[in-house]
Amino acid sequence: MLYGPCLKRHAMLSVIVGAMVFSSTNSFAVEIDPLPPSFSISDPINSNPSAAGTLPREGRTSEPSLMPALPVVDEEKPRTSSVGEIDHSQHNTGLGAHLHHTHQLGDWMFEYRTKASIHEGILDKSTQVLTTSLVGTNLPYSYAPTKMTRTTHMVMGMYGFSNTISLMGMMHIVQNNMSMVRHDLTQDINLQMSTQGLGDTFLGVMYRPMSFAMFNLIVSVPSGAVNKEVTVNQSKFVGPYAMQLGTGTYDFMPSASISYKLGAIGINAEAMYTYHLGKNNQDWALGDEIKASTWISYSPLKSITANVRLDVNQWAKIEDTAPGMTSMSPNYDPKNTGGMNTNIFFNVSGMFSGVMAGFEWGMPIYQNFKGPQLKTKQQMTLSLQYMF
Repeated sequence: MLYGPCLKRHAMLSVIVGAMVFSSTNSFAVEIDPLPPSFSISDPINSNPSAAGTLPREGRTSEPSLMPALPVVDEEKPRTSSVGEIDHSQHNTGLGAHLHHTHQLGDWMFEYRTKASIHEGILDKSTQVLTTSLVGTNLPYSYAPTKMTRTTHMVMGMYGFSNTISLMGMMHIVQNNMSMVRHDLTQDINLQMSTQGLGDTFLGVMYRPMSFAMFNLIVSVPSGAVNKEVTVNQSKFVGPYAMQLGTGTYDFMPSASISYKLGAIGINAEAMYTYHLGKNNQDWALGDEIKASTWISYSPLKSITANVRLDVNQWAKIEDTAPGMTSMSPNYDPKNTGGMNTNIFFNVSGMFSGVMAGFEWGMPIYQNFKGPQLKTKQQMTLSLQYMF
């Protein structure tokens, strides 16, 4: 099992921290190839064979290689283009890896992105479940969810503290909409609920000790509400877990990534663990999560990159010792949380004169849940970055 006693969590954190300490004191060539959430990768160093180094991008990852180690990033001065501007081509790593790169000393990057995820239909384990088997006379629930959309707007700033260390901050605005159904004897009653507002805030540090390896530590600050109310038929009550805007806890998200680039092709991999510290002020906590990603990138031009990424995610059940309204709907019951999925993503991004725009689309290829839950149908992301 990926989740267990705290010892397993601490062991995971110790492995990542140990790898970070080892890599900062040793120079070696890695010869591996990665494995496959929530979060992707693209080549970091040496996106341009003529450049001194390059880096990945998202909040998770870089990748291994069966080839010789990549050259070390130039720590003396930032790379420049033929017109004397800073060359940010190494950051064109696809939407699945926007936290997997660092910047040169004094460089800034600002990014806006919007992500939409659509969930429709119910799975229990990996089996499709009809709402009529959950809602009705002598059945456990009064309502069942049929569809949910979550749109997240993210604004991020990143600063090159040194040529190997970058600092970042990110804020989220979250919009949730959910459709539910009730089956009465003579008719079906459809209901709508929605929540929106400020989500959690991320603060992080990215460290690249070598050209092909990177380590991140992101801390999530609980700025999003976890007691958001919804209005249904003129009645107000606290929304289900999935409709809340944050986790309500301080979350630690260490990750390690490795990458290799051969000409126009990059191979990358990353692993990330999310640890929720304690419970929130509503006396519940999301289950810890582990993610693994691997992706291949292709850059026909220095300014254009396409990626195919595979993500594998597993998350534990919500811990709630005194849940309320569990008979109202499956998504109010903490027993119906936890599971795993595997997703495939396709994205393309282009960078021109310091500005990068990108689009990504993804869908699940496998989902397995602990109890009836809405399944993911598709995810889409648009982004715009400006670097100077």
